[in-house]
Amino acid sequence: MKANIDRDYLVNMLGSERAAEQFITLFQQESKQLVIDLFMFWDDGDYKNLTIAAHGLKSHLRYVKANELADIAQKIESMAEQKQLNWELKELISNFTEKMKELI
Repeated sequence: MKANIDRDYLVNMLGSERAAEQFITLFQQESKQLVIDLFMFWDDGDYKNLTIAAHGLKSHLRYVKANELADIAQKIESMAEQKQLNWELKELISNFTEKMKELI
């Protein structure tokens, strides 16, 4: 799966190429920090903030129509909500992070 931002959708939604570029820049900055946070919260056993970070990423990804990645963020969010802080979740976060590098 190659992750892509739907630029045409953003231009149409926001009204201009410039606005879409600004949105993408903000998306990339915020998402980069949230991805870092996923690992930090997993390492700390902080399921509450892991859930919040995954939820934020899921929302950001839906805005740019990166729905396959948003679905993975949803799975991370669900596992964290259920306090499943195990190696399976860490592997999921690692794979998600690799795929996110295409966007951020």
